[in-house]
Amino acid sequence: MLRTPLLIVALLFLQNIAFAGTDLPLPEGVHVFQQDIFLSGAPHEDTFRELAHAGVRIAVDLREPEEIQGFEKRAATRNGITYYSAPISRVGDLQKDQLEAVDQIVAQRQGQKIWVYCNSGNRAASWMAIHLAKTQGMQAEDAIAEAKPLGLNKEEMVTKVRAFLQRK
Repeated sequence: MLRTPLLIVALLFLQNIAFAGTDLPLPEGVHVFQQDIFLSGAPHEDTFRELAHAGVRIAVDLREPEEIQGFEKRAATRNGITYYSAPISRVGDLQKDQLEAVDQIVAQRQGQKIWVYCNSGNRAASWMAIHLAKTQGMQAEDAIAEAKPLGLNKEEMVTKVRAFLQRK
């Protein structure tokens, strides 16, 4: 009988280690990579507040202009988050210049926590897979495997990531 409470305590402890440096709980659907890069699908106004409490200071919106609801920049500013729009097209192949625009924002963040998001999380996780392959020398399949729990869940996007990494 003592095993179940101990298991619960151990799991809670491990969860806190996994999200060390953030104020839990994180919004539903937000994934954390290496404690300083947050990935998700489309936000709500509360998402900005909750992620600001977790220490996020930069938001990168990968959605195209027609996908943006209009509150994002105001919600970011109200919560002390710098907002960037760096659209990645939903149709066609992944474009090098679009992905590099995100890379530039990430490279200039000076250690600040950053949140990269799109509508479903697939473009954000696709960027992460490509980023891992480029910056850490990961093989395509390893980078894709790393990005799947971060939101890369549409086979169409997995195919686009593979194709991009093959032609790079």
